[in-house]
Amino acid sequence: FAPIPIGDTALNPFDTEAINSALLPSRLVYSGGVGGRSAPHFFLSDLLSAEQRDGFPVLVANNEHARDLAAPPAMMLGGTVFVRRESLRRMLWEKIEEWNWKKKGSAMARSLGHYDFEQDFTDALEQMTDAETEAVILHEIGECHAGAQMGPDWSDMLAAVSGSRAEIVARAVRDHVADCSVALPRLLERHNTASLHFYFANFTGMRRSTFPELNEAYRRWADDGQLAALGKEVGTGKERWTATALKMLDSYRQAPDNCANRIIELAPISCGT
Repeated sequence: FAPIPIGDTALNPFDTEAINSALLPSRLVYSGGVGGRSAPHFFLSDLLSAEQRDGFPVLVANNEHARDLAAPPAMMLGGTVFVRRESLRRMLWEKIEEWNWKKKGSAMARSLGHYDFEQDFTDALEQMTDAETEAVILHEIGECHAGAQMGPDWSDMLAAVSGSRAEIVARAVRDHVADCSVALPRLLERHNTASLHFYFANFTGMRRSTFPELNEAYRRWADDGQLAALGKEVGTGKERWTATALKMLDSYRQAPDNCANRIIELAPISCGT
């Protein structure tokens, strides 16, 4: 990767903190990091807002000027949360388009029912983007808390199992820790039913397979309107998945080159989901 020239200096493209120190005064935001399968991600965008949440900086970007092919709506990098509103809006639009081919009565249908897409699609999409911007911030704040608990060894562990089933399982477990610690408790406290339904519309793949009890608690809430069971599952999930993540780390520290099977064993996959 070539250095990035800014003024009279040239900075490492992964030195996001230094690059943003130079760019933020001009209302620009940059990110250069590594995502799933150790793939690098970059973007340069206008800065929409900057704030502190739970002691962590949150930078919301909009109107992207340059990016790689992948465009995750949000990420945590070096203790800073980055939210890409343009990418989030595009992702929501695609989800809505996809849902139009599916039957009603789903979690997605319940979420969309909180917005008037039939009368004014553009305005409804903007409202939903605003709501889900907050939801992804909560998830990433949970990631920050999880990162503080797990330390730098977690990234080293992911690198050691990069591209394997163990990486997918480990990332799902960390998502459970983040969501049961921050995102879901706060959505429940605020009775943010639109975002809760949207969360479970996207509770798929490895996350759902490793934590079917949470999806079952959601189904009960959707049927009877009582949030108690969902809140209880979230509370027990925080302890359960934090302990699981720490056991994964222990297995990596004991055998860095031979920990993949143990990681998979620690988060059994349900075949009934």
